[in-house]
Amino acid sequence: MFFALALQILALCLFFTADSFALLANVTVDDQLGDPLTLNKIVYSPASEWNFGPTCRTCSAHPDPSQTSSGTWHDTYQFPGSENDNKTLTASYSFMGSHVYVQCVIALSSTNPPGRTEMTFFLDEEEAGTFLHEVDPVQQTGFLYHVTVFSKEFDFEDNHTITVQNRGQTHNQSLLLLDSIIYSYNDDTQSSPGRPPTHHSKVAALAGGIVGSLLGLMLCGVSIFLLRRRSRGPKPILALDPFSAHCIPSTSGPARDASARKSARVDDGEASVELDVVS
Repeated sequence: MFFALALQILALCLFFTADSFALLANVTVDDQLGDPLTLNKIVYSPASEWNFGPTCRTCSAHPDPSQTSSGTWHDTYQFPGSENDNKTLTASYSFMGSHVYVQCVIALSSTNPPGRTEMTFFLDEEEAGTFLHEVDPVQQTGFLYHVTVFSKEFDFEDNHTITVQNRGQTHNQSLLLLDSIIYSYNDDTQSSPGRPPTHHSKVAALAGGIVGSLLGLMLCGVSIFLLRRRSRGPKPILALDPFSAHCIPSTSGPARDASARKSARVDDGEASVELDVVS
């Protein structure tokens, strides 16, 4: 019984341990600096229609650099009748992972800058979602930072391409302030090509050593318990003396041959008992 319970506990430990080793590592792809692991960068198309926010003098949006990822963002703006009104403005990035997030800065003002934002998202060239922010007439100034405008979890880790498109099927005005793209991948102790190990790998190795030691101690404890239990053997059976002064045998039962009976007296100092002893 104890051994079966120990096996069940061991199986549960192995299950949760294996699951804990699949640590998700987040990688922030900065709008300007790119991917710190692969060194790849976001592709802006057409490049001439995107502005590097911190140094853009013609841009009307000026967020606080200290509130953005690495102090940077990319700016693009379209409105009906503008020179780029009929152009498709996109920002794309290819990655290997199981999750992806797009974070932007959102302007709250209705003018200077016009804060209306409309985006369409594509995953592997297929439309995957939209985002729309309409300005509040009451709120006239300010920005929202690290706004997750899109997120997606995949069934398994694979190569994907995320594309952010300003506007969509409409031709309304839209201001897009791209801050970063974040993707997650299962970080094990062996890195994929072009992906150096991170500190999560060290954590997984340390956790594996600790859990392995605990499981080893558990197995040792179970083995010692079983050996001690086996070495004890069956318990001895105590024999009762039928002639003890405190034991009065029953006189009921079938009649015996009178010639085979003898009389015996047991005296404990206080009472006498007549016993029939078979010779």
